[in-house]
Amino acid sequence: MRKKTVKTLMTAFIVVFMISSIFFYGSQKTEEKEIRPEKLIYFEELPEEIELSFVKQGFTVARLYYPPLCVKCASFTQELENAVVNKLDKQMILEKIEVESFNKTMPYLYLKSLKSVKEIEGIENMSQFYKEACNVLLQQPPECILT
Repeated sequence: MRKKTVKTLMTAFIVVFMISSIFFYGSQKTEEKEIRPEKLIYFEELPEEIELSFVKQGFTVARLYYPPLCVKCASFTQELENAVVNKLDKQMILEKIEVESFNKTMPYLYLKSLKSVKEIEGIENMSQFYKEACNVLLQQPPECILT
């Protein structure tokens, strides 16, 4: 073969390879990495993308803001932790966030799921929790029937 023909064929091969690579790369869907929860209770506010991943997987994310040394909060937070671990069929992730000041009445609970979002200011007992949480949880635990 002549040098000119070889150069033309090589150039054509490179162009075809580059174009096919571009089409292949462009056709690939960017998959969101599914982040599985390592535990059910966190003592910090999780990043939004992690919360969103949990919600997309069917979890309800509960964010509890409470002041330090809150005597009336201690009993409720302990009961809430117990419910998250033992009564809600492992479908809720709890973020416990201790804050000095907040722009809502504390304890403040924010609930988010695929079903809906709820905000509860001044929450102090589990009956208040179940009243609102049962409207957010994707699967109703027995406690929802009793309230």
